Amino acid sequence: MKWPLILSAVLASACLKPFAVDALYACADDGKCSDGMTCDDGVCCRPGATPACPTLPIDGRCDGKSPDTFFEDRDNDGFGNPAVSRGFCHAPVRTTWAANDKDCDDTKNTVKPTGVEVCNGRDDNCDGVIDNGLSLSTWYLDGDHDGFGAPDASVRSCVPIPLDDGGTDYVARAGDCFPDDALAFPGSKERCNNLDDNCNGQADEGNFSDAYNEGEPADSKSCGTGLKGECAPGNTRCVRSVNTLYSLQCVPRQLPRSEVCGDALDSDCDGATDNAPGCGGPVSLAEASATFGAVRLKVPGLDTAPANLGRCLLPQYQADGGRPMSWLNPSWVTTNSLSATANDSAPYEVHLWWAEAPGDDVWDLSRANGSLELALQQNQIGAITGGFWQPASKLHQPVVNLCDKAGQLIRQYRPSNGGFVVAADLPSLKIATAGSGWDQTASNGSLDKIRRIEIVVSNRSPGLTDQTVTMTLKFAADAGFR
Repeated sequence: MKWPLILSAVLASACLKPFAVDALYACADDGKCSDGMTCDDGVCCRPGATPACPTLPIDGRCDGKSPDTFFEDRDNDGFGNPAVSRGFCHAPVRTTWAANDKDCDDTKNTVKPTGVEVCNGRDDNCDGVIDNGLSLSTWYLDGDHDGFGAPDASVRSCVPIPLDDGGTDYVARAGDCFPDDALAFPGSKERCNNLDDNCNGQADEGNFSDAYNEGEPADSKSCGTGLKGECAPGNTRCVRSVNTLYSLQCVPRQLPRSEVCGDALDSDCDGATDNAPGCGGPVSLAEASATFGAVRLKVPGLDTAPANLGRCLLPQYQADGGRPMSWLNPSWVTTNSLSATANDSAPYEVHLWWAEAPGDDVWDLSRANGSLELALQQNQIGAITGGFWQPASKLHQPVVNLCDKAGQLIRQYRPSNGGFVVAADLPSLKIATAGSGWDQTASNGSLDKIRRIEIVVSNRSPGLTDQTVTMTLKFAADAGFR
């Protein structure tokens, strides 16, 4: 019989005839099939059943042989995608599959092993190198899109490399110290955040700009400090605290300074205007904030009581040296040898006490009717053979010097009687006019910037020579400016 031969020929011709993909069994556009079918070369089929599959193996075999591996070639450039493979009995004819896996970008048919390298930031010939053979530059990854790239993330290419999102994340400039912060890059504004926003190696350094108030420098942003007087208005600034961190704080525009008489301002920020010690001088000569000193020294050419000195003495002590005295607030004590004639002339030394305004301050003593109460208590004890000797409580007349920052004498005063004066009997010294028991013996400028007060005395021991005498001078409680 010839029927089996005829049937075999028919079946063979049916296997070689392609399915019509527009027929009932065509695969959907997304390559899916229904009813448990498989998409094979554009048609839905059932391996080993009806409708038969044109290329897929049956039970993993193709006429007793293993299937061949093909790779998807979606861009139809003859090179397959190594990530998508499938076994076929023979090459599909309606879908594009390649027998090789050499394509490095299956979405672009110009990218393949036989492609030509062009300047586009891609590996066009699939040799693993971008834009090779072309003129290359170094590009740095700019993930935060601030115009500066991370110095440790770079590529060599002839153009900036675009990423999948379409942005150009590679730039020609490196130097980004915070690649994930779009507000931190070289030349950026410093923010008060303990970070180096402008990438200069310093965190929150000077010339701070307030990035939280765009366009407004931090030191022009007004604020209230909560302090008094001239210290109340402030500016917002970035300030380093004791724990080395920075924070935005309201800093006074004006720090406390010495009061100036007559300006009606609270310059020392204590809640009062034109008040002591800045205006009028220290109420007490033992003012805690002042700087004190006491010294004894020889004054060349001085052979009488220390009147009409004509100069401030502290610069001489600082230049030539002297012997410090003990300052035991409110007293100063010294021991020295006397050389006095019987008629009480030629004191051996003078004793200098001074008080200076604190810091770089000055005292304004120009206030009308200002006065100095110079009440002193003094005691002298001398050592003689067989015991101690205590002379009368007498001092050479005290000289008062008012000196400026340069050490220049602005005013000098001495008692009017010109003789020995009992310290407790000294009258009030009117700063502006002297008078009332005082003579003004020098006047060389304004009283509004007095830096230092000097009080000069010398002890007297009538009829004694070459004796050791201990002298104690103590300011009375009310000694000071009024």
